[in-house]
Amino acid sequence: MTAEHEGILIQIQNVSKGFEGRPVLRHLTVSFPSGRIIGLLGTNGIGKTTLLSVIGGLMEPDEGQVTVTGKSAWLPEPENFYPFFRVRDAIQYYRDFFDDFDACRADQLCREYGLEASQKIARMSRGQKERLCLFLTLCRNVPLYLMDEPAAGFDPRLKRDMVKILLENLREGSTVLVATHLLRDLGELLDTVAILTENGIVLEDADAIRETGKSIEEYYLEVVQ
Repeated sequence: MTAEHEGILIQIQNVSKGFEGRPVLRHLTVSFPSGRIIGLLGTNGIGKTTLLSVIGGLMEPDEGQVTVTGKSAWLPEPENFYPFFRVRDAIQYYRDFFDDFDACRADQLCREYGLEASQKIARMSRGQKERLCLFLTLCRNVPLYLMDEPAAGFDPRLKRDMVKILLENLREGSTVLVATHLLRDLGELLDTVAILTENGIVLEDADAIRETGKSIEEYYLEVVQ
């Protein structure tokens, strides 16, 4: 579908979602702009993963409507790969299933960051697996990338790598919606902050927050407390 307003990539209108009678998202209405790196923030259990899943089409809302312009790519969990997969198998899998996937770029990124095509994914470190997942996701040519707690297994060097990888490999005009708690590591990367609360979403421009002299983490803590 096409969003109603130019510059709006995602429109969420009166969306509710619950599980076994427990409400998670309650009559949520918000629009997310295109061409931004958006941090989806909030306390544990508030519904960030649920919201990403509804936006990505992995779940249907109980009520309301979600409209996304174009296709989206979901950052996979390393555990999703078959245990016998090697790096080259994962790249071939994405090449077979997604016609928007740039396999040559994926090969290049793996070489640049020391991932050999013959490496068995099950024997790689958590950080190496997370890096591979990030490469596979970013090598899809789509307007929207959905990421749920990326870099959870990264050491500090790899967290810096993630920022570098995102900045160097995001296509012009694409949008990233990333749920994260790593505000000290990823806060400076964000263009927009979206804080999910029990009363809805607080949406704020990240540069406007920084101009007040506050960090993204400080602003987030003010909102949730």
